[in-house]
Amino acid sequence: MKKSLAPKLAALAGIAALSASFVNAADSGVYTKLEPGVSFISGSKLKLSGTVNDTAGDLGLGSLRTSGSTSYSIKYNAGFGINGALGYRFNETIALELEGGYQINEFDSLAGLSLSGLDLRQWSGFGNLVLGYKLGDALSASVGAGLGFVNVGLDIPGADGLGLPDFSNTSFAGQLKANLTFQVQENVSFILGYRAQLVDSGLDILDATIALPSGGSASAKISTSGHFNHQITAGISIGF
Repeated sequence: MKKSLAPKLAALAGIAALSASFVNAADSGVYTKLEPGVSFISGSKLKLSGTVNDTAGDLGLGSLRTSGSTSYSIKYNAGFGINGALGYRFNETIALELEGGYQINEFDSLAGLSLSGLDLRQWSGFGNLVLGYKLGDALSASVGAGLGFVNVGLDIPGADGLGLPDFSNTSFAGQLKANLTFQVQENVSFILGYRAQLVDSGLDILDATIALPSGGSASAKISTSGHFNHQITAGISIGF
């Protein structure tokens, strides 16, 4: 009896192992994603700082040596963002991907004063680690984290004609994201997602120093701080 069961058990074990290998193969492979959506910016400030070193009184204010700084909140309107990624899924749990994105938002106000006609545009690149969890036959959830860069630029209407410099800066950035994925065909899925990005630094708008006749100096700096990007997206994923 025991001898007759042994071959059957071995055969069942072999079938189970073969089935598992097919499942793992189906869950792995290359995929691409495209995720457009609505973008928001928070935590942005305009920073002003200055230093005066005029002990000889060249500015007519007597002997003066001082410095100071202040900041004002910048508000942006909701804008547009789009992200594309090429990734490799090792199994249904772990994936790595390279992602590029674009985001544009119009200025709303500075320190409560209305602004219009100025846009902040951002190009980004990230390497992401994504962890997924299957919730059902056609539904899965994932969370991801990435490190990369964001190039921030200020679009000013007529800037070329006015001879203004290119206000742009490339900054270190990190992001966290979460997705719900609905499989609609064997290799095609619909994605709902949210991501938050921390951009480490903003724009250097002015950084000037004036030499005074008696050897002193006066300097001023205007810049924007780092900020957070937020995106709510709906897109598509295609596996290969």
